[in-house]
Amino acid sequence: MNVDTSKIAVCHAHTALLSDYALAAKQANPRCQAVLHHHDLSSYGLDIGRLRVFRWYRRLIARALHPRHAAIDLHLFVSEASRQNFLAFPHAVNKLSAEYLRQLQGLSHLPAPSVNHSYVLHNGVNTHCFYPARNTSTVFTIGCVANFIPIKGHRYLLEALGKIRKDLGEWRLRLIGSGPTLRTCRQLVQQLHLEAHVQFEEEMTHEALPAFYNALDLFILPSYFEGFGCVCTEAYVCGTPFIACRGQGLDELLPEEHHDCWLCQPKNANDLAKKIVAFYQTRPTQVIPEEIEINALVKNYVRTLQALPPSPAKPLRQFQLFVEPTEYILDLITAVYQTRETTCAFAYNRKTLASQGTSAYPVLEQMTFWRRIAFLWQTLKTHDAVAIHSYADPISITLLVLNLWWRRILTFEVDSAWREPKHWLPRSLKRIWLGFW
Repeated sequence: MNVDTSKIAVCHAHTALLSDYALAAKQANPRCQAVLHHHDLSSYGLDIGRLRVFRWYRRLIARALHPRHAAIDLHLFVSEASRQNFLAFPHAVNKLSAEYLRQLQGLSHLPAPSVNHSYVLHNGVNTHCFYPARNTSTVFTIGCVANFIPIKGHRYLLEALGKIRKDLGEWRLRLIGSGPTLRTCRQLVQQLHLEAHVQFEEEMTHEALPAFYNALDLFILPSYFEGFGCVCTEAYVCGTPFIACRGQGLDELLPEEHHDCWLCQPKNANDLAKKIVAFYQTRPTQVIPEEIEINALVKNYVRTLQALPPSPAKPLRQFQLFVEPTEYILDLITAVYQTRETTCAFAYNRKTLASQGTSAYPVLEQMTFWRRIAFLWQTLKTHDAVAIHSYADPISITLLVLNLWWRRILTFEVDSAWREPKHWLPRSLKRIWLGFW
């Protein structure tokens, strides 16, 4: 990447674990504004990675993120609910997610996050793509677009419809998405004898969503741990009203006097059933007085960002651990460090190992195992940043971990290939290895 870092005005990072890249850009150009975007109510990223089940790992991540949060110029939140839950860390404002509360166990002694500036930017809707269209269907149609995971609350929607299936005339429910709870929901539909009414559909492209929303009479998002819920506002601008749960990010868009009409109690199938029947009988008009058009929201945000004084850059001495492949990491590091005199990064995979400087490294696969280790050790001593991309062996990773404290940025990735026992793994340990992954 041929990027002049002196021309980077803003580096926008998504999710806490990627904050290093915004801060690295700020190190290369102190005038750059480092922005960190928080998308949900669990914005510390403690639910990411294969080691997330261990308390020591969650404590390590939380401690490493604290100085990063303090160095960020602007923390961007999708809702006030998301901001309040973040500022309450290591405690929770929204306590409805048992998984999130489990993640916080053993972290109560950690300090609250330090924030220079914060801004709430609701997820906007592109009204050139989403707009009303005529719905000629006579069947009362309810829809939901959400991943099939526990916090999305599909179970409560199905239970609610099971209680009122005779009160809605001719009706159907269209569920779009996939995930681990899909099988359980299919079984629940059979138990409630709703097979004739419920349709499970595969995920659809973003371009196909407007037609889906316009085919509905009512959109329902029964999620009880939701930072915002942009699918609801997308349905709204298509002329389809929505019902959501109280205490989530969508509360902020609706007038308080309308909450009883459009917001149900979380995890409460009875209350949701009453809201559905009330809408079916009266068909009230939903009104959102807040601005939700994406271009208008962005203009207001940019004005705020332009008026924000940048905070001084702080050195990075920590590290990041990625456990899923991310193709663009190497390019990002290269963009930040390419103006330095020393070679700044290298990619490591089974076939190539090339520096971002003028000379190319030999192919690792052609080296003997111990020569490869010696080569990696020497490289660590002469590079400012190192990116290792998949197919890494444990000894190489061990060398990297031993060098964490004197490297500025260190990123390594592990993909699904790690799940397969390699030739270097003793047969007696293969079963343990597969069991861990």
